[in-house]
Amino acid sequence: MVIEQYKNFGKTAVLRCGKLMARVTLDVGPRIIHFGFEDFNFLYEDTERKASNGGEFFDKTYGASEKWYLYGGHRIWKSPETLESYAPDNYPVEYGEEGNGGVFSAPYGKSGLVAELKTRFSDCGFIIENTLKNAGENAVSLAIWPLTAVKRGGLLMVKTKNRDRGYLPAKNLVFWPYSDLKDERLFIGKNLVMLRQTKKPEPFKIGLYLDSPRAFYATEKGLLSIEFEDPKPLENALLTCSNYPDFYCNFESYTNGEFLEIEGLGRMVTLAAGESVTLREVWRVFDDFNPKEINETAVLAELEKYC
Repeated sequence: MVIEQYKNFGKTAVLRCGKLMARVTLDVGPRIIHFGFEDFNFLYEDTERKASNGGEFFDKTYGASEKWYLYGGHRIWKSPETLESYAPDNYPVEYGEEGNGGVFSAPYGKSGLVAELKTRFSDCGFIIENTLKNAGENAVSLAIWPLTAVKRGGLLMVKTKNRDRGYLPAKNLVFWPYSDLKDERLFIGKNLVMLRQTKKPEPFKIGLYLDSPRAFYATEKGLLSIEFEDPKPLENALLTCSNYPDFYCNFESYTNGEFLEIEGLGRMVTLAAGESVTLREVWRVFDDFNPKEINETAVLAELEKYC
């Protein structure tokens, strides 16, 4: 692990494996602010600090003029979403090496929680362990919510499937109040959902429950695959719907004119003092994604190469 200055993000820890590299912020965050190649980042970087949240709640809770900044890249949040989700993380991160990777942690606002990222390259890809630990004295109910903002101009693809549940529903698709169901960025097929990132400024968000959450994001330099692995999956999780927030979603995606987010979502848990919850991700990069057409049949056939 090498420490380098990076743009206006300050110090970053750099991990490398062959042509792939990752950068984790050390002066703010932690954020995985770069993942990809030396000359290409699959992730979105908010160097101009366009996306922020502040105001009276932040002044009273965190201090005058304190703001939360998106910064970009990958971060850990807690769900259900409230103003407390936007806890400012503008301060130095504790970090250290672990094996061939690193561990990065910081307090999550005033919640008594600590957000921790463990990252490393392995034979199967780039491994991220997202953890929220209750370092306070009181129990906290939450769902862990890792979010990754990816670069402009790509295409998100998520495979769905119909399960035979007799007379009961087989899948869900959830929309946020600002989402226009006729938005041309969205494609809904029988077994495929696609969302394109464009310059259209209006926000749009969807959520789904997926048996094995995995997203693909196609760019001009390759295909990014993000797979979410719950260490303690539930049997018949869709039937025990109260275990998941946001109308029973474990995967969500948000986009606007600047970026697109790929969001994993754990089930609701109650953490006693000292307890933690972890959601693991595996990131991979493929350079041979080339469907003949962008339609459901062609895309699904192409994605079969990676399953």
